[in-house]
Amino acid sequence: MRPLDDADRAKAGTLPNDPSEDTVKAKPKLRSVGPEEWRQLAEPCDIGAERALLGALLWSGQYQPNTLRVSAVVDLLDSGAPFYQRGHGNVFDACKACQDGKQEHDPVAVHAALLRLGHRSDLERLRELVADASTVSEAQVRVYAQAIRNAWARREVIREARALIEEAKSPKAEADTIITKAQSVAQQYVERSACTSASVSIKESAVKFFERIEKGGSQAMPTGIHALDDALNGGLRPAEVTIVAARTSVGKSVLSAQIAEHIVMSDPSVGVLYVTLEMTHEMFTARLVSARSGVPLNNLRRMVLNQSQMSGVMSAINDLAGRGLYFADSPSQTLSAIYAAAKERARLLAREGKRLGLVVIDHIGLVKPSAELLKKASREQQVAETSRGQRVIAAELGCHVLGLAQIHREAERQTTQSMPKLHHLRESGSLEQDADTILILHRERDQKTGLFRQDKPAALALAKGRLDETAIMLLDYDGSRARFGDWMGPESFGDFYGGQR
Repeated sequence: MRPLDDADRAKAGTLPNDPSEDTVKAKPKLRSVGPEEWRQLAEPCDIGAERALLGALLWSGQYQPNTLRVSAVVDLLDSGAPFYQRGHGNVFDACKACQDGKQEHDPVAVHAALLRLGHRSDLERLRELVADASTVSEAQVRVYAQAIRNAWARREVIREARALIEEAKSPKAEADTIITKAQSVAQQYVERSACTSASVSIKESAVKFFERIEKGGSQAMPTGIHALDDALNGGLRPAEVTIVAARTSVGKSVLSAQIAEHIVMSDPSVGVLYVTLEMTHEMFTARLVSARSGVPLNNLRRMVLNQSQMSGVMSAINDLAGRGLYFADSPSQTLSAIYAAAKERARLLAREGKRLGLVVIDHIGLVKPSAELLKKASREQQVAETSRGQRVIAAELGCHVLGLAQIHREAERQTTQSMPKLHHLRESGSLEQDADTILILHRERDQKTGLFRQDKPAALALAKGRLDETAIMLLDYDGSRARFGDWMGPESFGDFYGGQR
């Protein structure tokens, strides 16, 4: 006998009005969620980044002391507060306490520091973090620290926004008050997302300055041009920015390459990164080889060398090969790419017990702007971004940045004897504002032919110096070797350039 269907039930009057009344409802499949996953669903956090960061710090403290210190991330995480797990934050604070006490932050030392700080501690849990460590790269650890900071900033803004929503639901809430609080929430999010910066008292600054005096010796890197070194009171200093400005073909690239060569030849412990956006590294090497060997640059260009010249070239190449001069010659470099290349070179030099002393950017106007500024900003704003970026590179890497800049064509409308001025810097006033030192290079041209006059020396003006007096120097220029030198003639600048000072 067949089972009754809905038609049979309708005839018998037993079909219910609700068709789902006698159906069997399927039970939903429930998935158990662990406490860590539940926290991530409830609020933004990155437990993996927290464990990875702490594991790297503990591993380094145990197996490779001084390789990675907690100081590498204190500008992003000044305390353990941004950590989602309170225990992780306590471990981070203990690592900082170890460093403040001039100890390595290995598991045993951190365990003792946790107890001193009044926190519970499990040495085996700390060793588990060490076992889970995947990297001790400072760059990757900073990525973890930034992820922790970003998650903390988002958690805080969510909590504040929830409170603001509840307040806005009240009919008594005033629109102006809600708007003001909303703006405050947004501003606090920006501040939390940004890196923290510490202030220094005049007492602390004076103590550090006095310590440098006690140690003696100058941190300045001589340029090799005595008149310039005298004007700069020793040479180029760490964490400062210098602009070398000139019209096209006057010799600013020659001067900067010569300075870079002198620095690496004078001090084997110092490295230089030369970022060339106009020429290939082979062309710069040819200039340096010509200058050191005495072989005319024309001969190197034509590849016509006698035996004596070939011997001089080989000797110059051997001298340069063992020095710390490095090139980056991609024609489409962005400022972030230059910073990354400089930071990587600084890291590699530090492995050898050396330091990055100078970064040369040749030239500023050819640095590719960021994608945002490329679409919307004016050319002046794009150059201003590069100008400010030079200061960031100098400050964060502790090196000197030498940026080359073009002089505006307007300077050529003056009399041929006139030196260009600061306001002739092309495309942006930010170059003048941001630089610690500005050098302007000038060579006089013949009014009829437009060629450089060989009977007159080049002039180099120290047009701006934050702590150095302005000055004008005369330089000798050897075009065959592409080399500047100190002017040995008795005449003054006024004798050559109409008495202008």
